[in-house]
Amino acid sequence: MLTMTMAFFFLGFFLLTLTSKRNKSNNPKFFKDTIEEKGTILKIIGSVLIIGAFVLLGIFEGFGTGMFLGVIFLMTIASLVVLLNPLKLIGYKGMLLVFICLWILELTL
Repeated sequence: MLTMTMAFFFLGFFLLTLTSKRNKSNNPKFFKDTIEEKGTILKIIGSVLIIGAFVLLGIFEGFGTGMFLGVIFLMTIASLVVLLNPLKLIGYKGMLLVFICLWILELTL
């Protein structure tokens, strides 16, 4: 369950970063078109994903522990996105592969 909440935090923060007006990164053309057309919807989806991840952690880990874990996850993931996104070291295909491997590892252990 922790892997899924981390994926929600990552996806939510990544969507909020993509829709930021300060974002100067060279995204693919289909990203740029989608961001320009549906920017407010993507911001709402990103916010809902982050809030949903906090709620899931609160339900499964308890309120205090869940909020503490949520803040730690969000700080870690936000730092990684801010550092690695301009360097083009982070992409949706690679992150999907990483989260699938982590999810399989979490289910087997």
